[in-house]
Amino acid sequence: MPVVFSDRDLHHVPIILNGHDKYVIEDNLSFTELCYRLRKQPTIAIPDFTRAKLQPPPEPKFLSHEPPPVVLNVGELQEPDTSPTKESEVTHAIDAVALESEQGVDYRNLRDLLKAGEWREADKETLKVMLKAANRESEGWLDDDSLRNFPCKDLRTINRLWVTASNGHFGFSVQKKIWEECGSPTTYYNLGWDKFGTRVGWRRKRNWLYDKELEFSIDFSPVGELPCNLRGTSMGARVGGTGTGVRVERWSSFTLGSISKEYVVVVSLFSRKDL
Repeated sequence: MPVVFSDRDLHHVPIILNGHDKYVIEDNLSFTELCYRLRKQPTIAIPDFTRAKLQPPPEPKFLSHEPPPVVLNVGELQEPDTSPTKESEVTHAIDAVALESEQGVDYRNLRDLLKAGEWREADKETLKVMLKAANRESEGWLDDDSLRNFPCKDLRTINRLWVTASNGHFGFSVQKKIWEECGSPTTYYNLGWDKFGTRVGWRRKRNWLYDKELEFSIDFSPVGELPCNLRGTSMGARVGGTGTGVRVERWSSFTLGSISKEYVVVVSLFSRKDL
């Protein structure tokens, strides 16, 4: 269990312990977690009341106790139209998103899955279209260079589809904003990466989760949980076709840490100025 005084001392942690939880005395949250762990007490999340938005009291509808006068409109006396609405007449904000692509990628299936709220299937489809746009279908995974050079129009299209379908709950730009709020960590040894993982729901109780453990729900998922296909696959269950994550690279968790490679790939995406 590595314990250091400040972030500057994290590079002294032995490589073999990189995959373990690290505690920094200067960080109040980290120090509190260390105390709970030494006392074998469960950690209790303290709600952040500073983020709560106070709502003004509702305005009274009527200033007197008398009921308002009834005004009848001639149009209200007509029978309502009960004819079934045609499917083609139902519109969605996502239909207005331009499906632009520099590589001729068809984004209609991704749009339809997101429109229907099929978040898990949409995450899988996101991986497919990104591989095609990056011309890495044969490799089956995205690396640092392919994300840095990912086509701008395709990245904007994918992000806009996710943000529009979820009303700002999901999307790469949503995740980037949270990453910046966590300090825009540029090294794996920065505690901001752990805070980011906790904020978006990829990390729970100091453990990084498999794809199957995520919520994939607009009602229960934390803001920024999806897309999750760039998180990496350091664990065996997420390698190849058994998970929805992009296989970044096979490596030993004893030499590089359990998430250091996926960190590099995600930072490559969030560092882009066009996102």
